[in-house]
Amino acid sequence: MICNLFDLSGRLYRVEQVGDVFTENGLKDETLFNPARTMPLVMINEIKVLADPATLAKHICRHYNLEQMYPLATNMDRERQKIDQILEVVYLHFKRAADRLVKLTIQDRALAANKITLTAQQLAEKDSALAYEKNVVKEAIMRTVEQWLNETETSYLVSDKVSAADLAVWHEIMQTMTFGELMIDAAEFPRLFEWYTWIEQTWTAGQLKGKT
Repeated sequence: MICNLFDLSGRLYRVEQVGDVFTENGLKDETLFNPARTMPLVMINEIKVLADPATLAKHICRHYNLEQMYPLATNMDRERQKIDQILEVVYLHFKRAADRLVKLTIQDRALAANKITLTAQQLAEKDSALAYEKNVVKEAIMRTVEQWLNETETSYLVSDKVSAADLAVWHEIMQTMTFGELMIDAAEFPRLFEWYTWIEQTWTAGQLKGKT
């Protein structure tokens, strides 16, 4: 797991020369600067940048000047700080819960397809863990996002336009719905359901923008 101990936006780790990580020599090179192979990496202009996920998201927005996703103007400090806070929560908490649920659901599918076998005790433990993780996603992710949306007067989490925060949260919820076999209860989470559906529709149409 990646733990963001510092805000590295102004001093990202950079590796100027690194081999192709999909070759034997490249893998050896990578282990020199990323020994556990757990630090996320992106390549921008042939430079490999390593940082925690939240910092990478902010760096990409800054590098490509994605003002709608991550406002940089000084008069948008409050909005930018809110995006930063949400990104931290997403990648330090939401993603972990979503990943655990997805892993257990895949195990469940493999069991149903007779790809793996479990003892009676292992099966009971798996069922208990799966029920627990589904409840965590519902209570810790869905209910939290519903509360965030209820606390704002805007259409989205930060403003009336989709931001990096919206996309990060949407992706984790999408993961749990696609691979974790969960659905959003529109009656229990009306704001979340509307928000999720609108982003899904506009993303599919390639028109991520504010509501009109």
